[in-house]
Amino acid sequence: MKGGGASKEVGEQAPLPARRESRRLPDFLQSVNLKYVKLGYHYLITHLLTLLLIPLMVVVLLEAAQTDPDDLRQLWRHLQYNLISVLACSSFFVVGATVYIMRRPRPVYLVDYACYRPPVKLEVPFQVFMSHSQLCGAFNESALEFQRRILERSGLGQETYLPAALHDLPPRPSMATAREEAEQVMFGALDNLFKSTGVKPKDVGILVVNCSLFNPTPSLSAMIVNRYKLRGNIKSFNLGGMGCSAGVISLDLARDLLQVHRATYAVVVSTENITQNWYFGNRKSMLIPNCLFRVGAAAVLLSNRSADRRRAKYKLLHVVRTHHGADDRAFRCVYQEQDENSKVGVSLSKDLMAIAGEALKINITTLGPLVLPISEQLLFFATLVAKKLFNGKVKPYIPDFKLAFDHFCIHAGGRAVIDELEKNLQLRPEHVEASRMTLHRFGNTSSSSIWYELAYTEAKGRMRKGHRVWQIAFGSGFKCNSAVWQALHNVKASPDNSPWQDCVHIYPVEIIDGFPTQPSEHQQFIDIHFEFFSFFYFVPGIDRDVQPKKEELRISDMVLRSEIKNGGLALQTNFSLPLFLLYLNSEITSIAIPPPTPNSPTNVSTPSIFEFDRIIMAVTAAVPVNGSMLISSASASRVEVRSVWAHNLDQEFALIRSALPFHPFVALDTEYPGVVLTSKNPYCTLTVPQRYDLIRANVDVLSIVQVGLTLSDAAGNLPCFLYNDGTFVRYVWEFNFCDFDIDRDRYAPSSVELLKAHGIDFQKNKAWGIDSHRFAMHLVASGLLCLGQFSVVSWVTFQGAYDFAFLVKMLTGGNKLPQSLHEFLGLVRFFFGERVFDVKHLSKHCHGLYGGLERVASAVQVERALGCRHQSGSDSLLTWQVFFQIASRVNPELINRPEHIGALFGLELIP
Repeated sequence: MKGGGASKEVGEQAPLPARRESRRLPDFLQSVNLKYVKLGYHYLITHLLTLLLIPLMVVVLLEAAQTDPDDLRQLWRHLQYNLISVLACSSFFVVGATVYIMRRPRPVYLVDYACYRPPVKLEVPFQVFMSHSQLCGAFNESALEFQRRILERSGLGQETYLPAALHDLPPRPSMATAREEAEQVMFGALDNLFKSTGVKPKDVGILVVNCSLFNPTPSLSAMIVNRYKLRGNIKSFNLGGMGCSAGVISLDLARDLLQVHRATYAVVVSTENITQNWYFGNRKSMLIPNCLFRVGAAAVLLSNRSADRRRAKYKLLHVVRTHHGADDRAFRCVYQEQDENSKVGVSLSKDLMAIAGEALKINITTLGPLVLPISEQLLFFATLVAKKLFNGKVKPYIPDFKLAFDHFCIHAGGRAVIDELEKNLQLRPEHVEASRMTLHRFGNTSSSSIWYELAYTEAKGRMRKGHRVWQIAFGSGFKCNSAVWQALHNVKASPDNSPWQDCVHIYPVEIIDGFPTQPSEHQQFIDIHFEFFSFFYFVPGIDRDVQPKKEELRISDMVLRSEIKNGGLALQTNFSLPLFLLYLNSEITSIAIPPPTPNSPTNVSTPSIFEFDRIIMAVTAAVPVNGSMLISSASASRVEVRSVWAHNLDQEFALIRSALPFHPFVALDTEYPGVVLTSKNPYCTLTVPQRYDLIRANVDVLSIVQVGLTLSDAAGNLPCFLYNDGTFVRYVWEFNFCDFDIDRDRYAPSSVELLKAHGIDFQKNKAWGIDSHRFAMHLVASGLLCLGQFSVVSWVTFQGAYDFAFLVKMLTGGNKLPQSLHEFLGLVRFFFGERVFDVKHLSKHCHGLYGGLERVASAVQVERALGCRHQSGSDSLLTWQVFFQIASRVNPELINRPEHIGALFGLELIP
């Protein structure tokens, strides 16, 4: 449940110093520092029994050596003819052995476990999280700012996961989508578990499932029984409402059942459901779970068969459960309830950390005698006695649990939980590394987080035979539960089950104030501020030859003040301005701004598309990006198409991000496998809504093949990069997708053959292409989109209804397009802004321009610079060149007319 994860930010809501300490774990470590004598004392006391037995054994051996052999033969004859003595000794031995065998607990082995790894499309970087939170319309400004601060300090990274229903706009929290999430995570983990162990589902005799907040009918355990056709006499249990520590509770239940049922397997599934339990309100104590909890699940296979000891990874030594629910304050510290607007969520009390500390004290007091060496127990007992004798004046001694355990799996409930346990148990950074990195990579996955941490330790190759592992978790109620395991051999990560398989090499990362100093591949480009660029806005008609300063720029009587933070720029201004960009990290030599044209207003909210053209800027700057340098004033005639696949998607978007501030015009082209649905009536006779219905029907069933992007500035210059070898080159991007499967998906055969003839390899796309969900995530984080805000980017396309339809489909999670044309055009405006230009639409209003892209290009005397037709990169470049000719030479006034801005050819019904 969402009670297991406490956050450092809970205490921020009450700044009173008097109560701050009560919200943290108690300071356990008030003991005297015995570091110089403690280690030797530990060895002495631990081996005291051995040291005492050695002299005794020596004495016995010396006495036996001096015994006369005749005395030994006499004793044997006595026993041989004394039947009563023989029977008595035999009976005592047999009865004792029987009682021992019958009463001893059966060993429980952990054969293997599997942690669910969600697909890349479910990743939720901070900027995507905040964008979705803002766009869904459920949160006010204060709640959004609170969530942003929680994320920054949470310890989470940029690659955690949320369920598919919460990626949609608007979100779709329903019973159906919650079931889909539960099936996805549980079945994903179980499939890997059965595959790696070779155990047949029908061999499982015990099934325990725990999920706190989602308990449908039939139950989650019944869903698993139905999916895997488990046997009819299986002992199945479904635990709900028991918090993040429910995973340990499930282990305890499975262990008890394995003591009763001989030679059987038990499967424990631990998960949490996010979909139906997302909070859509503004109460801050209920917003914290939104920021911390993420998708995850673990499936564990336990066995009491002696034959499984050889292949098992661990042996279960102890399970200790403590419940603090008798205290009303503890009972309500994690509480599911409705807010004042009847929005359901989980509220975290400000006293959570103090209550967790009290529960932890009870748990370690019970666990200590079971696991600690004798030296630690004697020290602890001695301080308790002294405390009683001297009326509490003696500081309590907290045992050193590092002497009892080799690895610690502390529930990744939040950064504050890990920080406080590290401090108060005197753990070293390497002891909490698994917990911190799990929180960073996967977030708080509730009861399954302790298994992601164990998988991290295995993936690092640190688990050796005999090592003991302490799993500890907190849960609502309030509970603190512990499980202790011992490695049966040197444990290696399971190649099929490890969630860290492809990323463990980049960990650990250092986390400062919640952000890693070694950014993940997504964090490198997801940042609110551009790394190298900052923005200024200018009003047409201001004084000429303005010499700007870096910290203050005076334009007429207005002052734009800037505060540079983290490589970005925060502007303070209260007027609406046309756009232009200054590159502050360059050396600005001059800015010349001609007077306004006679009909141009001096203060407008939306500038004309080539307002930049009247501003000339000379800079000398170079921005290094992935071995290339963006040159803002260099010239180069060579143009290169950057072919983008899954493996280089991050690097290419980094290049795009570096070029975008200087090149805010984006030409778009897409390639898709033809049109599979047609109308009985000629296309030209269809009404605009009918045309949209036809486009919608096709896009809903088709998959994208390629997307081409060309960036340019107002003067028609493409981004110019400098290679390390000193050569200059201008880039155009061509993205290849893996979504289309020619063996499975629908397509128009003639269109596919045409694409093949022009160089598209569908098998290569399928094997190496980009997942459209991942592309959409990068697109949102790149700065190319408007997202309902004022944007400097203008989009250019040719007959772009299908182009934008495919992008809207990707940006809305692969869902079907809206039913109405008005809704679709609204989404186009939301994602791409007002400045959308369709060259096909513009050509209708230019004398002598008609036909396809090649025909229009020929008419305006533009030749294709590279590539061939039906390749998205080449077509996007040709589209931009044609548009630039129309805007600058053929009909410059055309693009400034409102009726042409945002109009898509064939869908010219502007709402």
